[in-house]
Amino acid sequence: MKCMVSLITFSRKVMTSAAASTHKSKMHSYKDAIQTLNTLQSNAETLAKIASTRDSRRHLNIPHMINYLKRCDIEVPDLDKLQVIHISGTKGKGSTSAFCESILRHHGYKTGMFSSPHLVTVNERFRLNGRPVAKDLFSQYFWEVYNKLDTTKHQVEGDPDARQMPAYFSFLTVMACHMFLKENVDVAIFEVGIGGEYDSTNFLQSPVVCGVTSLGLDHTSVLGDTIDKIAWQKAGIFKRNVPAVTVPQPPAAMSVLLNRTKEKGASLYVTPSLDSYNNGESVHLGIAGSMQRYNATLALQLCRIWLDNHRKGIKWICDQSDLHDWEKIPSLDGIVLTEEMRNGLSKCYWPGRNQVLSRPGVTYYLDGAHTIESIQQCMEWFLQASRKEASKRKGRVCRILVFNATRDRNSTAMLSILKPLNFDAAVFCPNLAFTGTVSNTPDQINRTVTKEKQLSFSQVNKKIWDQINAQSDETPQSSNSTTNKPNIIDSAVQNGALNANQFDLNRNNCNSNEIPSEGSAESHAFPCILQALYWAGQGRDTNVKLPTDADIPPISDKLQDSTHIQILITGSLHLVGGALGLLNPDLW
Repeated sequence: MKCMVSLITFSRKVMTSAAASTHKSKMHSYKDAIQTLNTLQSNAETLAKIASTRDSRRHLNIPHMINYLKRCDIEVPDLDKLQVIHISGTKGKGSTSAFCESILRHHGYKTGMFSSPHLVTVNERFRLNGRPVAKDLFSQYFWEVYNKLDTTKHQVEGDPDARQMPAYFSFLTVMACHMFLKENVDVAIFEVGIGGEYDSTNFLQSPVVCGVTSLGLDHTSVLGDTIDKIAWQKAGIFKRNVPAVTVPQPPAAMSVLLNRTKEKGASLYVTPSLDSYNNGESVHLGIAGSMQRYNATLALQLCRIWLDNHRKGIKWICDQSDLHDWEKIPSLDGIVLTEEMRNGLSKCYWPGRNQVLSRPGVTYYLDGAHTIESIQQCMEWFLQASRKEASKRKGRVCRILVFNATRDRNSTAMLSILKPLNFDAAVFCPNLAFTGTVSNTPDQINRTVTKEKQLSFSQVNKKIWDQINAQSDETPQSSNSTTNKPNIIDSAVQNGALNANQFDLNRNNCNSNEIPSEGSAESHAFPCILQALYWAGQGRDTNVKLPTDADIPPISDKLQDSTHIQILITGSLHLVGGALGLLNPDLW
């Protein structure tokens, strides 16, 4: 979970006090740590109160974070020794962080990486030398930080909220600092939670370099509903005399990034195309998908600057105070990749993004895309990968969509983009692995939204899908038309967050006769991921077993007659994480 400024209510005080009084008598197991961590989640009612006062209190987030660090005996200047790479953006923050970590690890450095959210278990958020921190080590650092914060919370003067325990994401951020300092890492890669300016990671004052991944419309209720407002937030991580690198952005975003650069006293650079490296030779990436090319070139330049700073003391600082045209922001050159860089890119592992799992009779395509831009890329990837697989199969191959989107995500836009893939069926479910008498693991507990609300989301998504199918116009649009799209897509095109031509190109490609699926409007909503996967896979995957009391709709003859099933799971990283927990729990 990614938390903004948290208003601590009486209920949280009671829960954290109860946890503090009881955990000392327990074995300090990983499960105990996660259950205590979950008491720091804000419930749905609390979040509603936070939202009503967010704008008036968000400026307190960074002072609170500094307070939490001090209570753990960490001063902000102490973090300079972590040699931080700080990364914000809308799409690809995690992938870019993973590429950076892999590249520098292959150069022989001891790496630490903090990212969010987790897919299956919370310890995934902390990586040491490319691996999630071991659960026993996680537990050790968890209790060290928790006990310090708990015993000092009444010693703080001033704002009453500062005297409480931090919220979930803020706590984990403090824990990451504590862990990386104790582990004496050579470099720490921090992925921003939400936004940048007021994010819980933005107490970092002297990173070696900052990066901005592709920007788009996401978390609009918090960050703003236009690309320039979002760019302002993301550039909040820029620091004086610290270089920053961005991938190419829409003009409105680039202009804001330049203004923020001058305001902050930073130095901004733009990445080159990945084709410019190695004299144009192909570069193999360990993560699939066309967007990874942007993430990879950003990671290469961030590591290039970090290595120059670490080895040669080169700071990459230039005066841009007189720069007024964003088109004149310096563009970096492609370089000849070292063996360490090539291995770092090709051996990078980042599950849940453009991932394929093959089982007898079923292939799962998993991608945590949750914005209209990333869904667009997901569609391109799935179209290409599924076509390639289907061409090698004998008999009929059917396609099924498993989807969920929550909160301020726009399901209409995302499902409209996916509709031309002509799925044989679509199923919708909340981000709950199990329902009924089977309990979800503590790592997957989400108190920020009620179960009833989650179930209602999946029902709403199903209705949206049915309406899109009912209103679908079979006449292909011209390649330059933006009519008949949902309003959110028109808005995204107008403010530069979505490429309309690419959208239409994808739609026309997806209507191609090469698609083996006949298409269908059949849809179902399920109360959990397990039931959705079982129905979608027709019970063919022996890893997906239903409880005896489960009641699911019958499978149509058309689906039963297929020789192979391709299942696309997308719309939410939490959905993908829940699915992976069932399909492949040993991710690492």
